[in-house]
Amino acid sequence: MIAIQALRSLALCFIDEHQGAHLAHDHPLLVDRCVAHLIEIAQVTKDVAEEIALQAMGEVTSHHPGNLISLRSTTPFALFPHDLVTDCPRVVTLADLMTLLGKTDSKPLPGQRTVLVALRLC
Repeated sequence: MIAIQALRSLALCFIDEHQGAHLAHDHPLLVDRCVAHLIEIAQVTKDVAEEIALQAMGEVTSHHPGNLISLRSTTPFALFPHDLVTDCPRVVTLADLMTLLGKTDSKPLPGQRTVLVALRLC
């Protein structure tokens, strides 16, 4: 089996090369295509391919100078996004995320995936 970092690189390359073909921001289809690619090329399970593809999509779509998630502060129950430009402290709890997902119009993507919406707390 291919190492996780190599899978991430494959997924990032695939999304980077194919995102232009997905006009109107059809991210679910792009993720599905990336999952199929990883399964075919790396012979991994659908669950592994899906997780790697979603991580890569998150990285590609979230690139913004000065924004990151503090891995040092983040726990399984609290996410700490950090805006380096404004130095605005942020925290989103798991309860906040679950409430947000329950109140949004976001629909599960194929394969039981869900789309998270960016939160700005400042």
